[in-house]
Amino acid sequence: MLPTLKSTLPSNGNWAFEIKYDGFRAMLEWNEKNLYLWSRNEVDLLPQFPEIKEFLLSQREKIKDYLPITLDGELVILENPNKANFGQLQIRGRMRSKERILEKAYLRPARYLVFDLLKIKGNSMMNIPFMDRKSKLQTIFEQMNFPLRPSNGEPELLQLVPFEKKLDVILEKAFTFDSEGIVAKLLESKWEIGKRTETWVKIKNWKKVSCFITAFDSNNGYYHIGVFDKDNIIPLGLFLFSISPDQKQALNQVIKENAYENNKGLLKIHPSICIEVQYLEWYEESLREQLAVIRVLENTLLMETIHFPDEVRNAADVPNVPAEDQVSKKEIDTAILLIDQLTTTFEPEKYTDEYRSKLMELIESKRTGKELVTPKEKKQAANVTDLMAALQASIDKTKGTTEEKPKPKRRTTRTKKAQ
Repeated sequence: MLPTLKSTLPSNGNWAFEIKYDGFRAMLEWNEKNLYLWSRNEVDLLPQFPEIKEFLLSQREKIKDYLPITLDGELVILENPNKANFGQLQIRGRMRSKERILEKAYLRPARYLVFDLLKIKGNSMMNIPFMDRKSKLQTIFEQMNFPLRPSNGEPELLQLVPFEKKLDVILEKAFTFDSEGIVAKLLESKWEIGKRTETWVKIKNWKKVSCFITAFDSNNGYYHIGVFDKDNIIPLGLFLFSISPDQKQALNQVIKENAYENNKGLLKIHPSICIEVQYLEWYEESLREQLAVIRVLENTLLMETIHFPDEVRNAADVPNVPAEDQVSKKEIDTAILLIDQLTTTFEPEKYTDEYRSKLMELIESKRTGKELVTPKEKKQAANVTDLMAALQASIDKTKGTTEEKPKPKRRTTRTKKAQ
């Protein structure tokens, strides 16, 4: 069950609010024989975080009466009671040396912060309202004498994520302690498997900075940004994402045309393009690290960014994916026929980027002081065409341009003479 990202939290209805921690979403599954901490893509995290497994096994006598049990929570390395350090967690997640893993587990152990109860004594709790699940979860933590809120000072590595019903209280806490964000959960909400739901809503604790672009690195696609400190430009860092391919193409073209220096693909421009950047956390020396693989492509070295397993979204978590439908042989044959008839030699010179052309015209009009006219929005057709009818019509149209239809033979009627 995944929360939906919003720009604001709900103000109406019965909601509980929790601090959102920046970590690895994980589900603890514990029965009489096995113990797992599953990531969202079904990887057991316990081998990478042995301190969690060691602590849980040391508490087996306390929790045995609740088995089998399933908990939902976040694996984190805490920076303060309301903020996790995702960078340190990533470093732990990519370690391969057992000695280094054990060393870090001892020096700065991770914690599993629990915010939901899905199964207890083998009985599912998913169809029970969130508030009842949360109350039962708190009762269990109280009986086992586990921390009722996240803390770096407590030796117990299984800790409860508390909730708050007053929005202003949780907002002040999130902003004061620089939390990643807030999650709002409808008190009556049921736990839904593999769904991104509107009954859980999250906001990010974005910080904003107004700055300008100082350079574009054509080698890796990154934009360099900075701000003024009197007459000096202070570099802030780099950004790559959150702009569409069309916007990126237009921006790159403007930078190339106005660059005052090209240093091995690093195109430098004077402060002129102002942007507003949203960020979650400021790192003194670097941004979050990204895995990459380098491979040979013809006579070059190609670097491709890749993801850690916990960063990859499970296909089951993607909302609105249609179920597999039965497709008839006629539908398949019709589609294949249409594809075969439309297949031709690709001639890229026939196509133009209309969006970029219009955008460049708009930029030029703005630059020369011309009046900007907003085009009227085109109305979309309200009727929905049947897919098979559309395919058949396309085939008939294609046939008409590639071959002449044979003329029907003239029919004659013969009358037998009476004998």
